[in-house]
Amino acid sequence: MRDEAPKPFAASRARLLATYATAYRELIGVGDQKQYDRRLRALWDLCGVVHATTISPPEVKQAIGWHEPRAPRGLSKAEVSLQAAAQHPVRTSFEGLPGLCRKLLQAVPATGVAEGSYADYVKAHAREVYLTAQLVEWSPGLPLDVCGSSEPLTRTLILTPAVYVDLSPKPEWSLAAVAVHETAHIAWFHRPEVSKDPRLLRVAPNERNAFAAMARFLEGVLGLEDPALKTYVTQHSAAIRDQLREARENVAQANARLGLPAGDLSEHRDLAEE
Repeated sequence: MRDEAPKPFAASRARLLATYATAYRELIGVGDQKQYDRRLRALWDLCGVVHATTISPPEVKQAIGWHEPRAPRGLSKAEVSLQAAAQHPVRTSFEGLPGLCRKLLQAVPATGVAEGSYADYVKAHAREVYLTAQLVEWSPGLPLDVCGSSEPLTRTLILTPAVYVDLSPKPEWSLAAVAVHETAHIAWFHRPEVSKDPRLLRVAPNERNAFAAMARFLEGVLGLEDPALKTYVTQHSAAIRDQLREARENVAQANARLGLPAGDLSEHRDLAEE
């Protein structure tokens, strides 16, 4: 449509960005907190459309009047109960994540991703966390076992605290791994290379980057020697290895689509010309 009908395409693009701007202003404005879920969901939907149509992040930011967000005032730092979050969605800060989840993130160096630990990485790119067991209901395209998502403009991590079917709490290592994965999506959206080439927002390069970050984190978890954490990791090692294998497989599938070696977990910020 872009080449065959440039004027209708430009008009549709303008309407999309105007709708995006309205949704963004509604979310960041002072509104009914009971409607936060609906407003965040609208912004999240629009983000998905922008990714699919490769509208560049600078275009979105200019259209909505975006500025670097700060953590919302009054955001609790008290540790959240996953059981409670399974029943009622909760907005919180990084400090509100379960203690063991935070300790795992703090214990693993973010080698190849950023300076410091994975806790530093998450805090550098995410401003708040939204825990909701109802994420699966946000879109018919989401699987029942969806673990999380993100909204890059408000730098919000969206994590599922419980299994959707029976609302049993997710293990802390899994919550930490998903936080790394979703943080990678937020960081990716704001990268200069992605701003220059919005094709990098497409599924293959975007998910590849996030699964590679998750894989490196899980490798670090399995290698922890701290006695206070090693016992826990050993207890969950089979499930952690399964998740690591799945993350590597997802990277390998993306590598095949992008023309990269199957076992390559390194970051790639460019694409071959189409």
